[in-house]
Amino acid sequence: MRSGFGVSAARDDVHSLPVDPSPDAARLAAIPNAGAVHVNGHLWPNPLRMTPRGSRLAAESSFGAALAAAGNQWTTALCNADSDGDGFTNGEELGDPACTWTPGATPSRTTDISNPGVWSSVPTTSAYPPSGGRKQTYDATKCTRAATATLPNRD
Repeated sequence: MRSGFGVSAARDDVHSLPVDPSPDAARLAAIPNAGAVHVNGHLWPNPLRMTPRGSRLAAESSFGAALAAAGNQWTTALCNADSDGDGFTNGEELGDPACTWTPGATPSRTTDISNPGVWSSVPTTSAYPPSGGRKQTYDATKCTRAATATLPNRD
């Protein structure tokens, strides 16, 4: 038996505990490269939520809301939309720039996958060289995390 923090369990019991599948699992299967999304170099397993691990308690991202509005289907309109206002379409961020991916197929690009629900997450310029002056259209005044904290005086 292994024991820690006042809890003991047989090793076999730990491996047989039921796994709670993500409440978004079916929705994630409806988008290309859902398991390969990165934000600033870090894996973001659930791009439908505002936290990397996608807890059901976490707020839905702008992309998660757009997917829900599209009936949880990868549509051409959803693919061509820019849910987070970063200047890249959802399809460009998820590796389907031509909007041709279908569930179960391999997307046209499987690397450099960014999060279409986080405006600071964009594909690198090697995937999409700047052409025509891409710019972020995110309205910073709508940010709910205003910088209002004050730092303690260290003098």
